[in-house]
Amino acid sequence: MKLEELLRHVADNIKNGKDLNHGLLYRGEVAPFTCQICCIDFEHPELYTLAPRMVRINGIEVKAGMSEAPKDGESVSTPRVGFLCGVQRIRYDHNNSEHVNMFKCGLLFPSTREGDEDAQAMAKAMLSFGGV
Repeated sequence: MKLEELLRHVADNIKNGKDLNHGLLYRGEVAPFTCQICCIDFEHPELYTLAPRMVRINGIEVKAGMSEAPKDGESVSTPRVGFLCGVQRIRYDHNNSEHVNMFKCGLLFPSTREGDEDAQAMAKAMLSFGGV
């Protein structure tokens, strides 16, 4: 993470009344989260990344879907819920109302191994409503 991004994130946390380190992951040897004032290592912003957004489905915490709409024609993964839970890949079409609704509901993930794993975890969490 660049210093400017870290400063912007910390400023947003202050503005929103959150802990300074809210939403940040620290990759240093010792996490400097011991107090509210001195808990950010501004000398090493490269050791920070944004924590993934999470959602809770029936008490199960899973990663949230994409926060920015994919480009037209971009391959994305979506949870497939049914007899076998899994992942379905689609080519996003902004003119397709089903695709747009899936994005708005947080059901689209990047077509990567990690994105597929996140979509599958969401499918399993969604199936938990049925007592499966």
